Amino acid sequence: MKDGEFTTEADEAGSFAAVPCLAALIETIVRLLPFDPAATFAVLELGGGTGILAAALLARFPNARLTMLEESSPLRTAAERRLAAAGARADVVGRSFAREDLPRGFDVVVSLLRLHALEEIARRSVYRGIYAALVPNGAFLVGDHTRPASTTVQEMYARALPAEGSRRGLLLSNELPWLGTVGFRDIDIHYKNLDYAVFGGRRPTAVDFKLVVEEVEEQKPPPPPRRR
Repeated sequence: MKDGEFTTEADEAGSFAAVPCLAALIETIVRLLPFDPAATFAVLELGGGTGILAAALLARFPNARLTMLEESSPLRTAAERRLAAAGARADVVGRSFAREDLPRGFDVVVSLLRLHALEEIARRSVYRGIYAALVPNGAFLVGDHTRPASTTVQEMYARALPAEGSRRGLLLSNELPWLGTVGFRDIDIHYKNLDYAVFGGRRPTAVDFKLVVEEVEEQKPPPPPRRR
């Protein structure tokens, strides 16, 4: 099975056309990247499709370099066309992000509407791979389909979005704790529109671990007085 749910441009176009807040998902991810517009940094995109998120990101950050992992040959061809103006700053690679080790040394990892199509075990493995792919203080941001834990809210969404009622979505009450278990910090939901959301976290630095140790030391009770 291919990574995610798209194998052709038509697949992606049809699915993206049904996302009422697609522009907001992309804009939120791009705006939350923790860099000045002129900064030089490296981005890894998982399942980049035809390059719609990559194009927005590279336009906003003209000195950024992006590596896209996309298993589908037709989608890679479309992405290469869309990103041609970026030249060497965009590298479109035919590689599975779910079944192969991720390359390392990236300041940011992003994904758009791909992770929800993976089984839970595969997705947890991808989260571990993302953590390893990031440098310390690197950021992970994903925009994707979600689903509420409450049956009542699920029914509300089904009435509001009948065409989407059977779509698989990420249960954020599971996803966010999994990110914490992997080791991410500053985990949060940054944007939500019914059953779509942008969420993510940050790989900690050595200073983060030092602060935790200092906090634990401060919370230790004082030693008992010595007996004379």
